[in-house]
Amino acid sequence: MHNAGYEIKKLITNRLTIYIFAITFLINGFVIARKPSTIRNYYDNKSAYDEMYQYLGGDITEEKVSYVTEKYEELYAKSMSRTLSTEYDESLRTGYETTEYSLYSEMYKKYQYILNYSDNIKNIRSASEENSEFYDITGNKALKDYNQSILNTYNQRNIKDFRETKNWKYYLGYSFSNLCILITILCALKGIFSNERETNMSMMIVTCRYGKSRCFISKAVAGVIIAFVITAAFIIEDFVMFNITFGYKGITNPVYSIEEMQYCIYDVSILKYIIILNLFRMAGILGITSIVILASAIAQTNLVAIVLGVAGILPFIILNEKEIPFNIVRLLQINQDASTFNSIFVMDRPVIYINYCLVTGILMSVVIIILAYIVEVHCSTLTGRERV
Repeated sequence: MHNAGYEIKKLITNRLTIYIFAITFLINGFVIARKPSTIRNYYDNKSAYDEMYQYLGGDITEEKVSYVTEKYEELYAKSMSRTLSTEYDESLRTGYETTEYSLYSEMYKKYQYILNYSDNIKNIRSASEENSEFYDITGNKALKDYNQSILNTYNQRNIKDFRETKNWKYYLGYSFSNLCILITILCALKGIFSNERETNMSMMIVTCRYGKSRCFISKAVAGVIIAFVITAAFIIEDFVMFNITFGYKGITNPVYSIEEMQYCIYDVSILKYIIILNLFRMAGILGITSIVILASAIAQTNLVAIVLGVAGILPFIILNEKEIPFNIVRLLQINQDASTFNSIFVMDRPVIYINYCLVTGILMSVVIIILAYIVEVHCSTLTGRERV
């Protein structure tokens, strides 16, 4: 591991790497900071919303439900009869009935979602139970197991209190930092092997005692560590910047308290879901890193390594919206698959699609790194290079 430490030092002290990381890091922070505040985006009067949230946030009680329902129905009736006042009224939180109606409408929808959530899940379970019994009678084991998997996924879910969670909707849907990570990793690791050939050091290295296998392992380990550190830096930046912009409200609520995540396959808090999301993200980064390592092992120059790296990653990006069996880029943003139940059949057994992507992605990464080892350490007709 001493050699890996040396390789890490060599990679992180490269000026281009430092410049690219600094630029992408600043751009990513700027993009997040430019996003509008969730509350200001939905309400004309933030102080009025904050005042209402102080009362309605937390445990849901009959008193709170009655209050929201009555106020909403009163203002809704005025809206339908077109009698909402447009004059300023100092007795109202917002000062205007039209703004008041918008405020209570949004709050009423949130309460309705929370109160109806358990019943919606019960309906899904009821339908799955009926389907499971039907396919058991007809002898279709695959579809029986599929419906049983749905029952196991959506089990006794409920939302006990109300928290503002639209901020987390924006966080979970944010993906620009993934592009920044890809660019930074590509620039940081492009020359991990090809740079030695570009500087005419490769022949000297392979004549050393540990210039082949051990050198490759050290470089590969260093590349993976650098890629993970870069990713961790952007993960931290995303989390901190989003919470400076939007706030930490509702982070301990179940992830399905976010309406867009009502059918999430993970029954965990928002915080735990963020951890799961970023673990999958790291697995995707492992796949990206393996492609860049292979590209550098094949290439004679750093420029060619970048071109080959882009060529290797681009197909996965293009096919990201397709549910192909192997897609490491899809792991960078699992929200599209984890937000609803999605499975595929493997040997007639249902497997959660995103979990399948995780396993196949890691296996693919290992295969690509092994291929890079063969190309770099042994003679290769693909590269036309001879090894000592």
